[in-house]
Amino acid sequence: MTRAVHRFTLGNGLRVIVEPDHRHDLVAVAVSVGAGSRDDPPRARGLAHAVEHLMFPREHEGQAGHLRTVEAMGGLCDANTFRDHTSYFSVADAERLEPLLAAEAARFTGFAPDRRALDGELPVIEEEIRGAVFASFGGFPWTMAASALWGPDRHEGGDHGIMAHLRELTPAEALAFHREHYTAGNTVLAIAGAADPARAEAAVREAFGELPSGRRAARPDLAPRPGAWFKHTAERFRGTALAIATPLPDADTAPAGYVAHAVLAEILSAAWLPRWRKRQPLLRSASIRCGFNGEWFNTASPDLLVATFLPERAWPVHELLAEWDALLEELSSTGPDKAELDRAIALLLLGHHRQLDSVVTRAVAHGRFAVLLPRLDGPHQIPGLLSATTAAQVANAARAVRAAPAACVELAGGS
Repeated sequence: MTRAVHRFTLGNGLRVIVEPDHRHDLVAVAVSVGAGSRDDPPRARGLAHAVEHLMFPREHEGQAGHLRTVEAMGGLCDANTFRDHTSYFSVADAERLEPLLAAEAARFTGFAPDRRALDGELPVIEEEIRGAVFASFGGFPWTMAASALWGPDRHEGGDHGIMAHLRELTPAEALAFHREHYTAGNTVLAIAGAADPARAEAAVREAFGELPSGRRAARPDLAPRPGAWFKHTAERFRGTALAIATPLPDADTAPAGYVAHAVLAEILSAAWLPRWRKRQPLLRSASIRCGFNGEWFNTASPDLLVATFLPERAWPVHELLAEWDALLEELSSTGPDKAELDRAIALLLLGHHRQLDSVVTRAVAHGRFAVLLPRLDGPHQIPGLLSATTAAQVANAARAVRAAPAACVELAGGS
């Protein structure tokens, strides 16, 4: 069931989305800012991530920090930094909507980091970077794939950043980043849950009316480098892994094509790759993911589709690539059968509805879509796009993957 969604814009340019849902007496507030790791200066990789941390001021000189303020309401809050946006979200009892919005607005309009605050966050950020790098053997496949396809200048360090850069960061740089990007015109506030739209609008106008206006800063276009190759050696890794990355259609201007690629990835993962593996005794596992970090509709163009292969032992890369191309050629020629198509769409629909069942993830999704994909009518447009996807569109998507500029990332174990 699609619920009514209310939209309005403040005089300063802040876009606001309210989706009432009275099934539970909870309300979620998500503030999405159109700035992420791609907006980091070249010698300050991780600045967007650091600003996210500094947006959670701690208790100091008798003043409660943001986290403690929200917890005192019986609520929870968190945030995430991505390539091209940062999402802040909180949830509490519906009666706490006004103080929740006031607390959110206070940290957006009163951002004033100092050396003490920055020094307090650096060890936390360093631990997050260490965990992310350790788990992915240095960024395999996503960060490495983006660096190979579009160049490392906007992708080095991933979303978390480079610790050597962050140690040189100053509070003034964090404040300048905040003033440039955390403006009303570059921000969307979304509310989902047991909220009356009129009451929510009055509360938002009261809390966020003083947020400085401003527009989203332009980003440089990223041109793919076809045939790019990136090889990384990790001492802890055993064996060899190969990832093939291709750019996806623009989800904002070509949503049907983007969704067809998501259905293609699901069909390949569920049916075609398992059958292919049975014919390839050297292949231990194979997977294909649509959307950066495996999350579709979670980044602005350019986005990625990545196929990852783990052979049992040394397998000439050119042979593996030829086999992969042959598989895509077969699918582009025959298309999926009806059962494969129906199953893939059903699984994607199920995952979508399960994700949006939470008022928190729904508020976050509304904010993300409005910031990154303004031509779309929010996350509730996805089911219609999925249901309209045809076998011919999936075959065309396979054909497009074959023709698209691709980059290869090879992960090798240390000797």
